[in-house]
Amino acid sequence: MRAEAAELTTVTSIAPMLSVRQGTRAVEFYKAAFGAVEVFRIDAPDGAVVARLSVEGAEFWVADESPEHQNFSPATLGGSTTRMVVTVQDPDAMFARAVAAGAQAVVAVKEDYGWRLGRVVDPFGHHWEIGRPCPTCEPGAAILQDRGVALPDADDESLGRPIIRSRAASAAGRQSGGCRETSSRQTCTKRRSPGLARRRLLRA
Repeated sequence: MRAEAAELTTVTSIAPMLSVRQGTRAVEFYKAAFGAVEVFRIDAPDGAVVARLSVEGAEFWVADESPEHQNFSPATLGGSTTRMVVTVQDPDAMFARAVAAGAQAVVAVKEDYGWRLGRVVDPFGHHWEIGRPCPTCEPGAAILQDRGVALPDADDESLGRPIIRSRAASAAGRQSGGCRETSSRQTCTKRRSPGLARRRLLRA
């Protein structure tokens, strides 16, 4: 037993935790909208829930808000302080599934700035950008290439692997330099959110 425990390793990761009202209902929504499965869950006697969810290995947490611990939901704040970015092989299908489950379309799926991307807001106030890098998308792809922004290869198999991240978490990762330590700059560029590409385009 001790030998097995000694072999356990902890992989560094960053996963957003979404504060919501009606946590149990939120968990069921994310299952229906994104095909999430429960990895871990705690139900409190008062009905509150803390759940760790996975969408094909991409994880995030959901918990009932607790203002006494400075955890506020978008309903309390009047808006969200972060935006979730989901990278999937078929953004059109996931977008439609989320809307069918009760999300509201904010921006329809379209091709822009080297991405095929759409945006929804879930019933609990959290915004989700659903998309994938699209090297052939015009006119954004051509503009970004002219600006010197590297775009992913069309045959890159990693583009189809689900990735969930928050805008705030992505920014923290870039500032810490972790991406540069573990992979090449080209790989980092492949996983950047479309928001960064837009900001670089505006500064150019």
